[in-house]
Amino acid sequence: MKKVNYNPFEINIPYIKIRPGVLLISPPLNNDLYFNKSVVLIVEHNDHGSVGFVLNRQTEFMAGETIAHIGNFDSKLHFGGPVQVNTLHFIHNLGEKIPNTEKVTKDIYWGGDFDTVYKMINEGKIKPENIKFFLGYSGWAPGQLETELKNNYWYMTKINKYDIWKDTSNLWYQTLSDLGFNNKVIKNIPPDPSLN
Repeated sequence: MKKVNYNPFEINIPYIKIRPGVLLISPPLNNDLYFNKSVVLIVEHNDHGSVGFVLNRQTEFMAGETIAHIGNFDSKLHFGGPVQVNTLHFIHNLGEKIPNTEKVTKDIYWGGDFDTVYKMINEGKIKPENIKFFLGYSGWAPGQLETELKNNYWYMTKINKYDIWKDTSNLWYQTLSDLGFNNKVIKNIPPDPSLN
């Protein structure tokens, strides 16, 4: 009988350059404690390294119950990554309405003046679909992310077709499906494949 070489996780993904606004997608069999089934938005990439936030990992904490300076704000905090998990970060789509913000893409901005954000939330000028708060972040030293990509630790795609301001709990499945993975295969991957 002829042996057939078949790898359901081997697909041809077009190369794109690492830059702010790209998404890193964890491969199906990645059982990393922090990045299993995660999608990370890169917000900074330069000679000093890279910074990103995990988009599809909500905590059980509500922003309005956790952040002292805002009242009732119906939005969950997200786990941004394993670096400095005691720090608070945010991305938003409000542009220059938030002073000292950094543009990531044409409609995604990173950080800015917290006092302005708190004031605008309390005045009802910021809605949950305008902002995401993160505990911690994902960070890479210079050259580290390039090495991880060469070693197939991540897939990469453009963000422009995904609405990150809505529910992102299925973003990992959606991005892998769009990259060409078989939906039935990725939907049936156990939480930790090494234990199967």
